[in-house]
Parts: sequence; structure tokens; C-alpha cells
Amino acid sequence: MRYPRVVIRVLLPVLLLVACRTPAPRFATAPLATPVAAWIPADALMVIAIAPGGAAEVDALARALQVPEPGQFAAPGEVWILLDGDASSTARCAPAAAGVEAALLGKGGVASRAGGATLIERGDTITVLRDGVACTVASGAASRRARHAVRLATLAGEERLLARADARAALDALPADAAVVAWGAGDVVGGGVDAAELGIAGALGALGEIAVAVAIDPASHELAVTVVPADASRTASAPPRGSVGLIASPPGPPALAALPLPPRDENVDVPESPEYREAVQRLTRALFAAAELATEITARADAARAAWIAAWGDASITGAAAALEVRWTPPAWPPGQIRAAADAAYAAAHAGVDDLVARHAAAIGAAEALLPELVKIRARDVAAFDRARVR
Repeated sequence: MRYPRVVIRVLLPVLLLVACRTPAPRFATAPLATPVAAWIPADALMVIAIAPGGAAEVDALARALQVPEPGQFAAPGEVWILLDGDASSTARCAPAAAGVEAALLGKGGVASRAGGATLIERGDTITVLRDGVACTVASGAASRRARHAVRLATLAGEERLLARADARAALDALPADAAVVAWGAGDVVGGGVDAAELGIAGALGALGEIAVAVAIDPASHELAVTVVPADASRTASAPPRGSVGLIASPPGPPALAALPLPPRDENVDVPESPEYREAVQRLTRALFAAAELATEITARADAARAAWIAAWGDASITGAAAALEVRWTPPAWPPGQIRAAADAAYAAAHAGVDDLVARHAAAIGAAEALLPELVKIRARDVAAFDRARVR
């Protein structure tokens, strides 16, 4: 299922997804403290909820890491829901603005009724208006879109996520200062973020359904990601530290051409002429030079990549009772400065590598140029050998 990877791609500022809002009784966690949470189906694959005050610092961190920002999916006080993965069906729910129904109808929307709610179909979306909330459903399949819209219009009782005691307990256990709160199956969340880069993908999968909170301390800018499983009996182990730079898509190694090798000599009974042996020696020297350069390039590029990753610092990962917590203090703020420092560290360590790559390409070119000559000389040797045998 590809879609979740678009919604969250990083496990620090990326596990920053999936969540809800809630009717009375209110949860302490800010993103859950609105009636919009009542719209979350109990079987939602993933939910992203943004606190009414927004998540500007989390968005800034996501931009520095070059991953999707939570604000791309939901505005402050809104909820984004992944309803199914097959057709990438989603719903974006928010308090209904005054005059929203008239505005949608004025833009060509077609209204219908279901379960006491008003459904307005316009283009590839259906907006459900109910109890002061507007929930816009989108889907890659029209039939799925209509089905999900009707379901939201009639959602009640045990069909709601917040009617589940385990979900409410997990969500209520999250810190109260979260800017983003999330809910979803651990393996879905782990597949959507680069959890594997921090070494916690297996831990998230083992926890089953999880509630996630993301908060940034306004003074220290420390990022805290708290994961609470719905099933309190589940536990998972994780490494004590993880490299944040791995999430930020570090530079990869330069692409190097493969060593060109001569075709296999099937004429093993034909003696090699001095001219052929000399050509083989020239080819060997060219290939050896290219191989040596490739080794040096790889070592230098690996060191540069390591310097880039190190500039981001490490996150600490702790597993407490029925919870998993990731903490990371950015080495600079605003977070764009971290990427700039990482790029500078990379450039310093990578100095001269481009010249080595050019020399490697030249060595490969020299070796490739020798191959036709080598084949030609060998063919001449074989022909001379055959003529001698005929006599």
C-alpha cells in the first residue's frame, strides 16, 4: 500500500501523523480536543490531527528533512483520515465554515441527504455536512467515494474510533502538549515513515495499533515522539539511538561505470602472440587504475555521507511501560540551518571526489578503447594458427 508513504515519510517529524479529535469527554491532548474527532471511523487505517494552534515548528522541521509536512494534509484544528488503501480514499474534516453549503452549491455542487446529513457532490469529492462539521471525501474510485461519504453521514455509536475503550485509553495517555496526534496500525505507520532508518520499524509493527503524539519544546526545540499501543500488553524492543540524518535522504554515492571486460577467449589452444600479451597488459593496467580509483571514490564518498548524517545528530529511543519514545534535540534552529550545516560538512569531506570520478571515467574509457584492438589482435592470432595447421 503506497499511499501512507506519501502522508508520512520520517519518523521524527514524520511519525507526526495519524490522529483524531474528540467530543465530550475531552482529551487532554490538544489535537483531540474538538468534536471533529467524532467523525473518525473505528477502522480508519490512518488519521492525522493537527492542534488548533497549528504545528508550524513541526512543519518547519519536516521541510528541513524534505518530507511531507503535516500541514499539507490538514490545517490547524482539522483531521485527515485514510479510509482505505486500495483506492486511496481519504476524508478531511473540519468545523463547518458559515455558508459552506451555499458556497458549494453555488459552485455547481449537487445536494442529497443521508442519515440526517447533507451530502454535496462536486467534481471528484463529496462533502458531508453534519453537526457543525464539514468532512470532504475524496477517492480514486467514485463508488468508494460515495460509500465512504454515506458511512460518515450515518456514523454512530460503536462505529466511531472514540467508542473503542482501547483507542480512547491510548489516545488519552499521550502528552497534552502535542502539536500533531496520530492513530493507525503500527506496520502501516512504520511503512509510511522511514521507521526502518531509525531501526524501529519492527517495534512499531509489534505494537499493533498505536497512538502517536509529536511535540516540539518551544524553548529547546527538542522533538518528542510518543508512541502508545492500544493493547497495553504489547511490548517491543528498539535500539537506544537512531541517526536522524538517515531520514533526511542523505546524498548517495556517485554512479560509477562497471569495469569493461574482454569477451571470453574460447581458443585456449591458440598461443598468445607478443602483441596480444602486450595489449592485455595495457588493458590490465587501465582496469587496475579504474578499480583503485573506484575504491578511493567509494571511501571518500562514504566519509562525506557520514559527515552529512552526523551533522543532524542522533535521536534517543527509549521503551517505557506500554510506550515507546523518540527524542531529538536539533543541533540548530531554524531547522533549515541543520541542512545547510550538513551540506557544508558534506562538501568539505567530498572535496576532490568529482576529480576522482572524472579520472575513473577516463580510465574506463581507455579500457573500453582497448577492447576492439584486443579482439582484433586475437582474431589475427587465431587465423594465423589455423593457417599453420592447414599446411
